Amino acid sequence: MDKEFYMTPNSEESNLVLKQALKELIEDMYEKNIISGLLEDDIDSQSFEDLVLSLRDKLKECYPKTKAQTNDEEHPLCEWF
Repeated sequence: MDKEFYMTPNSEESNLVLKQALKELIEDMYEKNIISGLLEDDIDSQSFEDLVLSLRDKLKECYPKTKAQTNDEEHPLCEWF
């Protein structure tokens, strides 16, 4: 198995792996014209948490009428939207 499955949560190494995966997701979304403008920011200098929030804000800006769909109002993602 990959070592990613054995990393300590919130370790610097796990945050770097998550940040790299998020950067790849953002780049893919940008190339497919799902989002725009986020890549003009210096994403390398942002923390993982800041990138997550930037992506959330960009998606809300690009798709303002989209609501989170869930049957559970206590779901952690509900507070994001």
